[in-house]
Parts: sequence; C-alpha cells; structure tokens
Amino acid sequence: MKMTSVIVPVFNAQDYLEEAIDSILNQTVPDLELILVNDGSTDDSLKICRDAAEKDDRVVVISTPNKGVSAARNAGLDICKGDTITFVDADDMLHPSFLERLLPYCTEENSIAAGWMTEDLNIFERFKPKKSKVTTLLGIDAAEQSLYQTRILNSPWGKIYRRELFFDPPLRFKEGIRFEDLDITTPLLCRTNKINIVPEPLYFYRYNPEGFMNSNTDQRADCLKVTEGIIEWVKENKPQLIPAAMSRHVSATFHVFNWVVKERPDLMPLADKCYETLLVNRRAILKDSKVRWQNKAGMMITFGGKKFLVRVCRFL
Repeated sequence: MKMTSVIVPVFNAQDYLEEAIDSILNQTVPDLELILVNDGSTDDSLKICRDAAEKDDRVVVISTPNKGVSAARNAGLDICKGDTITFVDADDMLHPSFLERLLPYCTEENSIAAGWMTEDLNIFERFKPKKSKVTTLLGIDAAEQSLYQTRILNSPWGKIYRRELFFDPPLRFKEGIRFEDLDITTPLLCRTNKINIVPEPLYFYRYNPEGFMNSNTDQRADCLKVTEGIIEWVKENKPQLIPAAMSRHVSATFHVFNWVVKERPDLMPLADKCYETLLVNRRAILKDSKVRWQNKAGMMITFGGKKFLVRVCRFL
C-alpha cells in the first residue's frame, strides 16, 4: 500500500495540537507518516510533538528556529517519503475518513484530490462517509476558479497531492512573505492534469481570532506583492489566466485599501496607490463576466470617488 506524508507546521499550538495529532493518527487508512515541524515554539508544543513520537513510530519530529510557516512546510517536504502528501494546520483536524475518501481520487491522471472544509464542529463530527458526486476539473480550470475565488480555496490543506507535483521539478513555498498559500496555489494547480473535488466536510478549520488575518502587521499588505507576482507568472506561463489573475489582484487591492482605512491610517499613501490600481483596472473588471460580484460592486463604488469609497469602507 502507498504511504501518505502528513506535514504539520507547529508554532505555539499547545491548546489544540493534541487534537490535531490524534485526528491524523486515527485515520481509517493507517499507512502514513506524520511530520511535525516545530517552528521555534515557546510554549509546550515541542513537548507534545515529542510525546506523540514516543507513542507512535509513524511520527517524525523536526525542530527549527522560527522561520515561518513556509519554511516549516518546506522542511517537511524535504524529508517526506510518502507517495502522496497532505498538509494540516496545527489547530485544525482531519475527519477519520479523510484519507480513505480522498486517496482513491488522487491518481496519476488526477493528481490532486480535495475535500470540503467546514468551520462547524457539529457538521464535522456528525458527518458519515457516503457516496458523493465527485467533480473533476482540469488543472487550468481549477487555477482559474481559484483566482476568481469561485470554488477552489487558496490553501494547501484539505487536499491530497501526488508527490511529483512538489518534486518534478521541485516546487516549494516561498519563504519570507505572508499569503504563501496564495502564492503557490496557481503554479501547483497548473501542474496537475485534473483535480477531483469530493463534496464532503473532511477538514475542520478552526477560526483563530488572534491569527494573522486579524492582526495589524505591515505584512497584511504582502498580498499585493504576491498577486502582482501571480500576474507576472501567468503572463509567462499561462497567459489565458491573465484576467483571472488581475481579478485576484483587484480583490487583494480592495482588501488592503479597506484595512488601511479602518486600521492603519498611518499607511494612507498605500491606500492612495491601491485606489489608483482600482481605477486603472475598473473597465476590465466590470467587463469580465467571470469576476465575482463583490469585486464588481467595489468597482461601481469607485465611480463616487476616493472619499466616497473611504466612507463606505468605514461604514461596513
């Protein structure tokens, strides 16, 4: 039987880490290795990892200085032995049948299999595996939908990947930036011929009110650099995705503009730059039938001018 490598980046996750570990080790498909990458935790996370390794020889523990989630995932990739790979965040959980339900759909022809994510613990715990109607998408179509934010999440977790997607040729998470999930998703999806989507709540995502997306760090603006990088990548590699990539950049631009107006008025020059980006791309976004309604609505508001857009952001 083929083995799956489960890679978990760990940073100060002591409150929920044991639940995450148990949900992985209790999979109905037991042929796996669990790679716990302690990313310089200052709480009891490393002890919890080592205790798990003492109890189960499928657990491998790496401990490194704090370098961020991208470096932690890359460290796991560098030593993993599995034929297939999946990622789990240290405060989330896998349904016991996660591997059982997704592995049959992760094949040479369809090298990514994705389940559904839920934040509702009741739905997650009550779900019973069943025969579901699986959707198959071409990798390029999945990448387009991901950029248009219509179906595929920009997250490495909740999916199973064939090993060669990360190794032939090598592909790794970009270190030193945030929104690393968004950065890698498009080239990763474009590497696969097809992706199978299993509509079952197999991954429990735990909302963290103290997480990065609720912080006021300057790195919140990294999404602009990341989406600009995606535009450049698709221009060179998949030019048919340029409109979708531009839509994703506009979405990131709205996000940063709203954040600056509400939380970081000291960065108003950045908001001014964002507004100019919106104006430059307004016509193309409004003409593109695939752009989600939120982006179109935002663009319509820009006809009222920057001061009006600021007032709307502060009201919402």
